[in-house]
Amino acid sequence: MNYLERYEEALESSKKAIYLDPEYVFAWLIRGTVFNILGRYEEALTACDGAFKIDSKNYQALNIQALTLSLLKNFEKAITAIDEAIKLKPEEVLLRANRGIILARAGRYTEALADSEQAIKQDPKHESGYYGKACCYALQGDIGQAIDNLQKAIDIAPRRSRSAAKHNPDFDSIRDDERFRALM
Repeated sequence: MNYLERYEEALESSKKAIYLDPEYVFAWLIRGTVFNILGRYEEALTACDGAFKIDSKNYQALNIQALTLSLLKNFEKAITAIDEAIKLKPEEVLLRANRGIILARAGRYTEALADSEQAIKQDPKHESGYYGKACCYALQGDIGQAIDNLQKAIDIAPRRSRSAAKHNPDFDSIRDDERFRALM
């Protein structure tokens, strides 16, 4: 649903699924993700709370919560949430990359790049480390490095990387650059 950009349908489907089974964690996670993409951050956090009521240690809900909190500039809570997710699922490379993105949003670029590099080292065939580096460089205004790393992420996972970059505010400062537009 996320890659097809049919967000309202995804929200409606997840709402129906929760109505039928309020304990269906995946439906809460979909809602959190979609609300986050749509910039409806408070609703994303509410969806995460719904998932936590069912599974208080759900690493995916912690991940969504952390990313959402970072977009709300609540960096301390965001880092706490992503660190908890990493403790629960250390082999999940996406979590380490997302920690890098959160740190970049907090202006902690050296640490952010180190986490992104660690994600790449953990799994060089997963796009998330390169995507994390692209976010970090975009936030610093380094368009060349942002584009290079985003291209690497797209080479590995084209639909997922393009869809994420299209809506990610980390790329707002480079969105009008012709190289960025060519990647989309």
